[in-house]
Amino acid sequence: MLRFATGFGEDIVRLRSIDISIVADTPEGSGVCGQAFRDQKLTVSNDFLNDTRSLAWRKGACDAQVGAAAALPLICNGRSVGVLLVTRREAGSLNGQMVSLLERMSANISYALDNFDREAARKSSERALRRLNRMFGRISATNDASLRAKTAQELYQLVCDAAVHSGESIATVVLLAEPDSIWLKPVAGTGEIVRTDHADALFDRSG
Repeated sequence: MLRFATGFGEDIVRLRSIDISIVADTPEGSGVCGQAFRDQKLTVSNDFLNDTRSLAWRKGACDAQVGAAAALPLICNGRSVGVLLVTRREAGSLNGQMVSLLERMSANISYALDNFDREAARKSSERALRRLNRMFGRISATNDASLRAKTAQELYQLVCDAAVHSGESIATVVLLAEPDSIWLKPVAGTGEIVRTDHADALFDRSG
């Protein structure tokens, strides 16, 4: 289905309420919008009320006195993402000049959508790179901790320190299995949560 996004004009109330599909061979998908979306080409009906493609919406279009309609695909990165639909009262009023204007509007919108998509992809790549750099930082800090530690307890604490201070973790805790028990025992930790009363109680109880 195509979802109403925005619009302007006297026919908006009707257009906001109708169902328009992109699926071929269905009443709601056989109109100018569905065809334009699938074919990625301008689709015009200059005698809308007598056009078989308008059957699914004939009653409402008749009440709204729609004489002509044009649908233009909105394309982003080669893929149809929507339709620009224009309805007019006068049948035959979508002449060459009007169609040319609508085609330029459609092309401009599609160009802007491509730019938005590229910018979103760029920002996503930058975020991914920052996450990767932080991950490598944590790995490096953890490796350094494993080389500096003299005991297992010191290793656990250094690893917790590295994970929190070199990344964005709120807290890191090492828990070890207790002999003959189903419980894990916290033996080292770093971060804000670790310093809460509840965490202190856990460490005290485990000790």
